Parts: sequence; C-alpha cells; structure tokens
Amino acid sequence: MRDEAVANAQPVLTAEERDNRLYGPSVTIAGVSARPTQLESVALAFYKQGQFKEALEAYTRWTPRSFCANCSYSMHDIRYRRIALCHSHLGDHTAAARVCLEAAGTQTMGDIGVAVFMIQLYREAGQLDDLGPLLDAIEKGIIDKQHPKAWLLSPDERFNLLGLRGTLVVRNQLKSARLDEPKPWPEGVPKPKPGSLPKALPR
Repeated sequence: MRDEAVANAQPVLTAEERDNRLYGPSVTIAGVSARPTQLESVALAFYKQGQFKEALEAYTRWTPRSFCANCSYSMHDIRYRRIALCHSHLGDHTAAARVCLEAAGTQTMGDIGVAVFMIQLYREAGQLDDLGPLLDAIEKGIIDKQHPKAWLLSPDERFNLLGLRGTLVVRNQLKSARLDEPKPWPEGVPKPKPGSLPKALPR
C-alpha cells in the first residue's frame, strides 16, 4: 500500500513552477517583466506614456482572467478596445477595424467599449453603411457552424444560436449613433482616411 502511494504521489512544485501553472511564465516587454494575466497595468503604463508599439504588444499578450464572469467579459472588452486604439495610434486603421470585427464575433455581457470605437472608426472613414453587411457576415459565419440549414431558422432560433454576441451590441450602438449626437473621437488618436477600412471580412 505504501509503495503504491509513493508511486502515485505528485511531485512537489516550487513556488515558481506553481505560479507558472497558475499565471503563465513571465514575459518581458521593453525591459518590463510580468505574467500574462498581470500585463494590463504594464500595457496601460506604456499607453499613457505614448509607447504604443510596446502597449500593443502588452495588450496583445495580456490574458484577462477573473473568477467573476462580468469582470472577465469587461476585461476582454477593454483588451480589444485598447488593441484597436494602439493600432490606430500607430496609423494602421485596417488592423484596428479587424480587431473590432473579431471582437464583434465574441460572446459578451453587453460591454460597449469596443463597439463604440468600431462605430467611431467607420463613421470617421465615411463607411457607417458598411457595418450592417459586416455584422451580417459575422453572424452568418457563427450560425452556419452550428446549423446545417441556417436559412430555415426563425429569427428567435437564430438569436438563440448567436447568444449575446458583440454584433448585437454594435447593432444597438449603431441605432443610437444614427439618432444621437456622435461621440467625440478619442483625443490624440489619428483618424482613418475616407474609405480606407475593410468592407468585407478577412479570409
């Protein structure tokens, strides 16, 4: 019995090995080291200092984690929005739009940060009318993966298959954007050139 217990015993982990399992191995960005789950504060510090390339790397490598579902969704929304803002600061508005489109296809609890920026981005490019077809394409891709004959689904069945996706949040914000005063463009962020944003999903 004792020999069997010894054979089945788990190895004792060092503090470093335990932390690596819990939080991932440390990464170093521009001389600053942190674990992937703890990179938000590092990314924000770079962002506030105008180091947008470093902020982009930190936000991209950040792995949001929380035991609270609402907090977790909110953290992912912040991550997507900040990545899109970093791309815009660096002049790559196409990449910023693609990040927003990716976010629109993910599950959410109704957070609006990245959805609002997506609408601002397309409004400034004079392409607000392109958003509807893009959202349709995102939703079609999600539903087609879950149902072999998606065209037979009722609106309620489609909604149930989609769940609460970012596309729904963008659609709600889009309605408001057409009726209300537009939200001011983020200060200090370069604007996209007219007609420069994606009109179709990346393949």
